[in-house]
Amino acid sequence: MILNGMVIALVGMLSGLVASYELGTPPGASITLILMLIFSVITLAKYMLDYLKLDRLFNKSQV
Repeated sequence: MILNGMVIALVGMLSGLVASYELGTPPGASITLILMLIFSVITLAKYMLDYLKLDRLFNKSQV
C-alpha cells in the first residue's frame, strides 16, 4: 500500500514539474493540480467498481 502511494506521488510530482515547465506555471500549483486530478480519477474509478459489484449482487438475488 505504501508503494502505491509512493508511485502515485512520484508520478504526480514529475508530471507537475513537466507541466509547469511546458506551460510556464508555478510548479507547486501544477503538482497540486495533477495530484488532485489523480485522486479524483482513482476515487471515481473505485466508486464505479463498487457500484457495479453491488449492482451485480442485487441482480443475481432477484433472478
